[in-house]
Amino acid sequence: MTQQTIASITQKLWGDWTATARATFYDQDYNTFYNEPWNKMNPATGTLQYRDQGISKYKGSNTSRSADVYA
Repeated sequence: MTQQTIASITQKLWGDWTATARATFYDQDYNTFYNEPWNKMNPATGTLQYRDQGISKYKGSNTSRSADVYA
């Protein structure tokens, strides 16, 4: 599951000035199986050998927060 939220607010100031504040929130959870074949080159024959590495399970999360304020 991935969720991203972006919030922004802008305020007009005196003259031609404006101020803006922006925030980004990013959350990701993953739970997956991954299978990668292993290929090895035989230098003598120039052929590839296939060997299955098996299934690996990856589970985790990524989180990111950022903010920016400028005028």
